[in-house]
Amino acid sequence: MAQHDYVAANGSGAVVRGDFNDALLAVATMNSGATAPSVTYSYMPYVNTSDGHLYQRNAANTAWIDYGLFSERVLRTGDIGAGSGNIPAIGTKSATESLAGLVELATQAEAEAGTDDTVVMTALKTAQAIAALGSSITLGTAQATTSGTEHDFSIPSGTKRFSLNFEKISTNGSAAIIAQLGDSGGIETSGYAGSEQRSTGAASFSSGITLVGNPSSGSIVSGILLFELLDPSTNTWVATCNVGFVSSAEVYTVSGSKSLTGEITTARLTTANGTDVFDAGKVNVLIG
Repeated sequence: MAQHDYVAANGSGAVVRGDFNDALLAVATMNSGATAPSVTYSYMPYVNTSDGHLYQRNAANTAWIDYGLFSERVLRTGDIGAGSGNIPAIGTKSATESLAGLVELATQAEAEAGTDDTVVMTALKTAQAIAALGSSITLGTAQATTSGTEHDFSIPSGTKRFSLNFEKISTNGSAAIIAQLGDSGGIETSGYAGSEQRSTGAASFSSGITLVGNPSSGSIVSGILLFELLDPSTNTWVATCNVGFVSSAEVYTVSGSKSLTGEITTARLTTANGTDVFDAGKVNVLIG
């Protein structure tokens, strides 16, 4: 440990050589000492042996810049690229909820998916995700109910709410118009619980959610049948429906439930006997 003013005074050969050696020792030991050198120069390094910090004189030679503990490893470009010690490599996400570190900005897809807990959202990505997810209501393709005995719609995995919307539908018979649900094992035709109410009375059902019970041939109805997931552990759905008759001044109110064997995959519009044929109107599914 040595310090020097880096000025060689005149003297005999031995004295000057000794002064040079002292200056070189100061250079070799980075001007280390318990206090700062009394004579300083721009960019001069200095190790304080009292606090252990590495200092460097600023360009104007007016103050010391404190680089922290000299015993700590100095950050190098190679450390950042390859990763060394506690310094993560470029591309390595090291930040946690309790430790500061490197993070990666979320892509738009990651922001909307909301499943990666190692990326961060910018204000723009947050606004874009809210805008995209806020309109995540999917309208299916309308099916004409002018023929056939059943009309099926696929329900995506993860769905928690959907509705069957129908307009001016009718059949050629008097069997109840019903909705049934299905999973990977197929359409389930039993285990439905609930009832329908109309001005002329009420009736319960078990083979499907009744939209219209025992309509007369040619009865025309419109309405919305809403399904919501009550309990995903038992695949239990609850339903409610309001149906208005176009062909007469009547209204149906329906409520019910159904627990499926597995996750829902299909919603079906059909009739209780499965043979009456639809002959008018259209139906569609709205998911979300």
